[in-house]
Amino acid sequence: MSLRFRRTKTPSVYVAHELGCPAFAADGPRCRCTPSYRGRRRHPVTGKPLWGGTTKNRAEVLSWLADAEVAAESAAIQPPLGPALETLGDQWMEGVEATIGRRRGKGKQYAQTTIDGYRRSWRHFVRPEFGPMVAEEISEIEWQMWVDQLSREGLSRSRIANHVAVASSIYAWALSPSRRHVTRNPLPDGRAAAE
Repeated sequence: MSLRFRRTKTPSVYVAHELGCPAFAADGPRCRCTPSYRGRRRHPVTGKPLWGGTTKNRAEVLSWLADAEVAAESAAIQPPLGPALETLGDQWMEGVEATIGRRRGKGKQYAQTTIDGYRRSWRHFVRPEFGPMVAEEISEIEWQMWVDQLSREGLSRSRIANHVAVASSIYAWALSPSRRHVTRNPLPDGRAAAE
């Protein structure tokens, strides 16, 4: 037999009384059973109603509803995570191929061989490893673990340093005052990381 849930005086809390209970069909009579409870809340993204599980413990329903409120408030307070490294890296690569000059070259364009090397490092090494990750959340330790892995795989120090330099350049580009996509560069010195 399906339970007949109806609203209570507490918002989002619903009650179902047992069939023989005087309060089964109406709110007026005093309850003489152990009723069942469940909660209903809105999905934070779709807005559709979500029902909690059925329980004899009203406090469990209140706790379920309170947890949802805390989670929603926390999500509202937290700043956006920021762009993925692949988004920043693709934009940086487009800029390198078009207009971005060397950081210390006073606007001079990169040589074609340098652009080709950057493209290979980005497409075949950095992007496959870290692309989908939020750039701001990739730690120094994760970068160092990747460098160590490349070293174990037999890559030379100079090639590893080149890959690290690409990642560091992306962060430096994203960190510029006109962008501020990230708050730090976890790879300030590619040569030290590759040693």
